[in-house]
Amino acid sequence: MKKKHALMMRYVSVWNNDNNDKKEDEIQINNKKQFNKWIPLVDNNDNRIFIGRDEDDHEGIRAVIGGSNNHLLFITYSPKNIDVFDLNTFQFVKHNTLPIDDNSDIKYHCFVSKRGNESNKKSHEMILFCKNIGLLIIYDEDNNIFQYHNIWVCTSIRSFISYACICIDEFILFFGGQNYDGFCISNDVYKYSIVDKKWMKFEFTLPDLRTDSIAVLNESDMFIHIIGGYTGNSGISKHIRTKLKEWMREEVTEKEKKWIIEENERRYVEEIKIELEEMKEHIGIKKLKELHHKIKKKKKRDTKKLKQ
Repeated sequence: MKKKHALMMRYVSVWNNDNNDKKEDEIQINNKKQFNKWIPLVDNNDNRIFIGRDEDDHEGIRAVIGGSNNHLLFITYSPKNIDVFDLNTFQFVKHNTLPIDDNSDIKYHCFVSKRGNESNKKSHEMILFCKNIGLLIIYDEDNNIFQYHNIWVCTSIRSFISYACICIDEFILFFGGQNYDGFCISNDVYKYSIVDKKWMKFEFTLPDLRTDSIAVLNESDMFIHIIGGYTGNSGISKHIRTKLKEWMREEVTEKEKKWIIEENERRYVEEIKIELEEMKEHIGIKKLKELHHKIKKKKKRDTKKLKQ
């Protein structure tokens, strides 16, 4: 088993000229602290902190910070684990198992905190996507318990992992990624609506193929920066800056509309299979008619929304 380590960085911006003098003074005053470089995570007594148990597999791990005081680190890792680590006490407060199939394994996945979470709330919502797994995860801080709700994942992104992802308002954007064996690198861009529970694959793509990149939003919420990653053969030194409004538009192109219609058809088929499986021996003519009417009504509603 590989040795685990946890690193931290005290970041001071070098681009804000107005505060440079002040920050230089702060650095001199706090000369015992190291800024803008990765250093081992230590407790208040300078004892090094290691996050994770010996048996934990942290390859492709993902984590987000949350909690009422932004003091909790939520960690998701293989094969189907979620842990809560208190950054104030440097102790685990929860180990839990995600409600996914025993044959499933989460690695290099999307794990984001809903941007609407308020820091003073005791309920924290996160979303996880990996292959065909989609979960809304709700953590109750007072009672130290999790709730889980399944989210449908569009079929064309299921074969990909290692995409850059970012949650903005009520949407999650996905950039690039690679398939399981790493032979196929993508430049596709997807959007998931948390409110409408709908997916869209954009007609427009990234200018290059890339996987294992990071997506961040700038302070003014005008641009998304897609940083680093790999092309499959080598690392990427350049980063992409793209306007946020280009990916948040409500209008869809004809090609995007065609993809949505075809994807909805695949979803309807999957939903029918699931409902038939749940019915099993209780299937009757009446039940089949009800199911057909339900799917037909849903298709009509989705088609109407596309035309608006």
